[in-house]
Amino acid sequence: MFVRGEKKKRMIGVALAMSFAAALVAWVGWLVFWPAADRRMVIVPALQVARPLTTGGIQHKAVDLPVALLFDCYENALENVPPRTDTSKRQWSWEAPPLPMDVARAELTKTGGTENDRKVLAWLEDWEEGWRKDYPTTTNQLWRLEPALMETRMSFEALFRIGLAMSFLDGDEQAVCWMRAGLAKASLEFTPVYAVGPQENQLSILLEQTRALWRLKEYGALEQRFALAKRFHAPRSVEWRRSAHLHAEILFYQDRKQEAADEISAVQAAHVEVGDLGRRDNSDLNEMAWVRGLFLYSAERYREAISPLKQVVAAAQPGNRARQASWYLINSLLATGNGSEAQAVYLAYVRQYHPPELQTSAIESAIREAMATVPQPEGIK
Repeated sequence: MFVRGEKKKRMIGVALAMSFAAALVAWVGWLVFWPAADRRMVIVPALQVARPLTTGGIQHKAVDLPVALLFDCYENALENVPPRTDTSKRQWSWEAPPLPMDVARAELTKTGGTENDRKVLAWLEDWEEGWRKDYPTTTNQLWRLEPALMETRMSFEALFRIGLAMSFLDGDEQAVCWMRAGLAKASLEFTPVYAVGPQENQLSILLEQTRALWRLKEYGALEQRFALAKRFHAPRSVEWRRSAHLHAEILFYQDRKQEAADEISAVQAAHVEVGDLGRRDNSDLNEMAWVRGLFLYSAERYREAISPLKQVVAAAQPGNRARQASWYLINSLLATGNGSEAQAVYLAYVRQYHPPELQTSAIESAIREAMATVPQPEGIK
């Protein structure tokens, strides 16, 4: 037993040493082969103007260090919708949020503060004391905070920055309280029409850092976020269309299928008007067809769903989408009285996917009914 234990320790030691060596080689290679101009740097607000520091007679100079870890406040995967771009570029000039208590004290100690401002500051001071002692934040604490937070006079920027800091310091549950309040404040403060200025640009940058809302499926807050984002981009621009697409998806996730279908149809109309969909990434065409087909079918707008679903089926991309699209297409054709075409798609579906009888029996019965006055081809008896 003792020998096996020593052997296990040696194996662990070797594995750790190899991991450290691999990390060191990767870091040195990064420094040597990645051009300095392309390196991503994090800007800490308090250190944007670096000054030499002298301690003990020794002068220390500021240096730029490559980023080893970036706070993951961006949802690059779910938000990369047509027209797709490199969404990771958003984080290249990321700024670390300031300490939440610094922001809160600067905002909430101004003259003319309200009772809710004092409640929020008192809550934060209690939280800070508990956080320093490693006490967990409870749901009851957040419930006490949120009503006052919704009525505070704090700006959207302050609320959002505190939310971003809290996501890192204390978790997403607290962060979304601040973000929801910030979104509600921004919805009231900003004009409902397209406008761009320093404040709008700042809000647009902050709005992109809402991965916490995705993680907790805060679809109501995300709906506000993408509705706001549409205001800060020129109509039919790439960013406007991406924001509108994501707004449609969030409506769909909330089971508001007619609204989602309307929104995605408006996005498609903008794509057609601009005429650039698929130029950067050809797969955008099929991605858009799939989303449109799904949303229109789910809204029972079967006649409109047929064209995009046919496009997905014809593309025959690997994965499950073509199979799902085929099934939706069969049902859409039947719902619009196209029995013969539904039969043709169904026969191709059976040949390709070999579905179980339990799935096909109802469709075969519907096709027989639709084709009752038409001579039956082979395959359905």
